[in-house]
Formats: sequence, C-alpha cells, structure tokens
Amino acid sequence: STILSAWANYAKQQNKISNTRENHDILENCFQFVSTLKDKFNILPNTTIYNALLKVIVACEKPNLAQKILTQMETTSSPLIPSPDAVSYSSVIDAYAKAGQPERAHDLHQRMTVPPTTITYNSVIHAYSKKPELVETAESIMLIDMVQD
Repeated sequence: STILSAWANYAKQQNKISNTRENHDILENCFQFVSTLKDKFNILPNTTIYNALLKVIVACEKPNLAQKILTQMETTSSPLIPSPDAVSYSSVIDAYAKAGQPERAHDLHQRMTVPPTTITYNSVIHAYSKKPELVETAESIMLIDMVQD
C-alpha cells in the first residue's frame, strides 16, 4: 500500500497542472501493480491495498471508477476482492465531494454497510459545502446518526 500511496501523492501533484494523460498512466501502473502482486507473488489484495488503490483513483479525480471498484468490493464474494470498510466508503464519498456531486456522496453515505467514522462525516460535510443550500441537510443527517449510535 505504500507504493500505491506514493502514486496517489504523485497524482495529486499532477492534477495541480491538469495532466490527464499522466493520470491515465498512473492508474494503469497502479492496476498493473495490484495485478503483479496477485500473479507473480501470489499476494491477495486486502482491504488496505484496495483502499490505497481507491486513494489513487480519487487523486486522479475519477469518482465513477472509484464507485465501480467500491461496488465490486460490495458485491463480490471472492478472496480476490475484499469487502469494503469505512475508509473505502469515505474515499468514494470524498471523490464525489471533489467532483461537486453532493447528492451522490449523500446517497453513498446512506447506503454504507459499515458504521461511518469521523473521516466519513468530514467527507460528507465537504461534499455538502459545495452546495450551501444542502448544509442543513448534512447537519441533520449527522445529528440523526449520532443519536442512533
């Protein structure tokens, strides 16, 4: 996951100069790396590796791809694809926030299959901050969640 985290940091820097081709190459390298772990070293990717991959995808500003990976994690019962955790969900919520899609962030938050964390709530608040008229909705959601806990 350290190597994938380094790729994520590099992707963030590339986004500052809007290098779309470079982001494509970064994503291709990361998927190849995960594949190599499986094929050459017989290392099955765990949730930590998938979360690092999601971090790269978010850094490359690809919320739809992040959602696709999360959906695979949610629906595949295979030792090759781990189940998502709160970090997985928070990453995709953050991707939607950065893409200015608070409604999709909200929908994902509502259907999480694991308890949200402080990071999840921060990502939701970030998403709603893109549309000030929705801030009250975000505050209500979090208050309800806190009362339910």
